[in-house]
Amino acid sequence: MNTFSSGNALKRFDLNKSHSLEISKEEIHGYCIQVVAIIKRLEDLEWPKFNRAESKRSSCWTSLTAKEFSGLITLGMKARIDEQHIMSTHPYLKCFSEFIRIVANKNISQCQELESKLDLVSRCSEFMQNAINSLEYRLFKYKQRKAQQYRVNSAHEYIDLIRASYSRIMCIRIDFSYRKGMFLESDRFNSHVENVKSQWKQMRTALTQGILVPDMVGYILRLEYSFLKGFHYHALIIYNGSLRQQDIVIGKMLGEHWVNSIVPNGDGRYFNCNGSKNRYRKLGVGTINYYEDEKYDVLKNIVVDYLVKPDDVMSFITPNERVFFKGVTKKPRLLAKGRPRKKL
Repeated sequence: MNTFSSGNALKRFDLNKSHSLEISKEEIHGYCIQVVAIIKRLEDLEWPKFNRAESKRSSCWTSLTAKEFSGLITLGMKARIDEQHIMSTHPYLKCFSEFIRIVANKNISQCQELESKLDLVSRCSEFMQNAINSLEYRLFKYKQRKAQQYRVNSAHEYIDLIRASYSRIMCIRIDFSYRKGMFLESDRFNSHVENVKSQWKQMRTALTQGILVPDMVGYILRLEYSFLKGFHYHALIIYNGSLRQQDIVIGKMLGEHWVNSIVPNGDGRYFNCNGSKNRYRKLGVGTINYYEDEKYDVLKNIVVDYLVKPDDVMSFITPNERVFFKGVTKKPRLLAKGRPRKKL
């Protein structure tokens, strides 16, 4: 049973008692992944304060995020996780480790009296918010943005090649994911990555061979890990729009194939973004003609740019593995002599 699962009955942590907890390297690695994931979530939420009731500027103490965060802090103190070398390998972990060290050493002048787990979680969130603005963290983010720009340029060139090759395309934005909380109860992340990538390969085969819907001309895909959703793919699937229509229907077909034929045990999930495209102020999915400059700008600068953003958690789980993928598109042939393209 996973030591760091939220399903464990965690006892109230008493600073006046001594605690010790032996954990394996695999468990430590799994623990650190969840720490990075939950801190990334808190940063995305703009460092909410935890209260008994939810408000615009705070999160409810009874939320899954708060409960898991409390468990990670408590177990970190029990295991003295701040003494592990791995805690120095990521800016999030360094800051979190420093908080654990302060509290575990009962440095009251820095952390004051901790009256409850609610107080503990709120103080840790506040500590992280202040510590995360360090020079080291800004340098870490700078390197991420530099790598991201390379992916942005590559993805934009890819879209430009497709635009030059096809007079009309049909773009489907879809997320392929898994049952909520599926990965919270495990620390075998390396084997999970292998399974998740293997399942994408099966899905890619179905797409490229036209088993589901023929005439796919390209795709862009990113593997991500978040605290609540676990592993999931953000995908852009592109079809020849002169041969294919009904993007919402096709998006549903792709999602149902993922759920029913790719991921076993009913653990597959999907979200068809095209089904909600009427909510978008600017549209960069669905059918796009070659002359619709505004739609192509939205496709490149909003849809595609979102797909290539860096992921702190995946860079920690698999620092040397690819998490960004795109199809191969041949350079367009020289246009034959004849009438130029016209708007239809």
